[in-house]
Amino acid sequence: MLPCNLSTAPPSRRWCRRGSRDGQVDILIANAGITRDNLFVQCATRTGTTVINVNLTATFRLARAATKLMMRKRFGASSRSPRSVGVTGNPGQANYTASKAGLIGR
Repeated sequence: MLPCNLSTAPPSRRWCRRGSRDGQVDILIANAGITRDNLFVQCATRTGTTVINVNLTATFRLARAATKLMMRKRFGASSRSPRSVGVTGNPGQANYTASKAGLIGR
């Protein structure tokens, strides 16, 4: 297992290879997520962008990089955790809800 700060470094195939003994990925569990709750009209663009980048964009990049390695090996499994809030929404969580809805629409 290799931890990574998804808010600062976009995941890549090189990062995925570093985290394994044989340079391959067998299982990906993408359950990273951050919240920056606030009323929608008071949510700064920068804050919303940070939540989308960690919860959605980094998960997409990580899944894409891991899938390429799994395809070469013809073995692997991937799991993402979109949460029900992506469908129902929560007060004060517009950015978080949008990022989780994006995972549902994969």
